[in-house]
Amino acid sequence: PLKSIETHAKEAGITPRLLGQRLDQESNRKHTEPKDAVKKGKGGKKIKVEKGDVKIGDIHLTAKQGGPAIGIGQLRKPALDHVTTVHGTKTTMKDLQDREKNIQTAARYLKIKDTGDEGETQAAYRGAKPGSEAHKDEKAAHIKKFGRVGLKAKPHYGSALTPTKR
Repeated sequence: PLKSIETHAKEAGITPRLLGQRLDQESNRKHTEPKDAVKKGKGGKKIKVEKGDVKIGDIHLTAKQGGPAIGIGQLRKPALDHVTTVHGTKTTMKDLQDREKNIQTAARYLKIKDTGDEGETQAAYRGAKPGSEAHKDEKAAHIKKFGRVGLKAKPHYGSALTPTKR
């Protein structure tokens, strides 16, 4: 049976709210493509994706840039490498095609990046360097979608999770 997002979050030592928000932001909690589509890859090359294919984002990025993002957590190779180093796991990019492994890895990566401030943590998950414009933009996008950060954050009623205090 599939584990809940809440279970994955608790096992990683983060709040279900934090993980739920990240999965909402990255993929609308969808591990697979909802419909057939054509995406632009490296050099504008068109790539056909079919309904049911595992979600792939950032397909325009080269391996040197971290490569594409995979699945519900939209994880790229640098994030996976960070998790495998910190947690001593042997998870591979291919493993991230499995929904459960993807959520587990996303939760572990959020735990590594957790600063105690939701907006800061979410920006760090996206790879934004503190103080950079990208970091400010990520944090602002998080606040706009989910409300104020920290203990007074408003609940995100679009998810099945209820907010929890840290």
